[in-house]
Amino acid sequence: MNAQLDSTTRQQLAQAANNCLITLADDGVLTILIDTRRNLGPSSSGKTTIIASTGAGEKLTIGGKQTTIGLNIYTKLANLAAQGQG
Repeated sequence: MNAQLDSTTRQQLAQAANNCLITLADDGVLTILIDTRRNLGPSSSGKTTIIASTGAGEKLTIGGKQTTIGLNIYTKLANLAAQGQG
């Protein structure tokens, strides 16, 4: 899939502290945009590099119910993966 983003959406994603832009359309379609070229730095353990995260969870109301989305995207650090750690 090769989606083209308009300039407003691209700017919103660039300003998202957690590198996640989550939208819920009126028709119930949930969209999560992540810039996979960005990273947020090392995790607290130092074993991974965080690309995107909702942190404690993004709260949304879906179908009148409070819903939480938990999302973490990360890569293992190369030196730990090569050593069989992590």
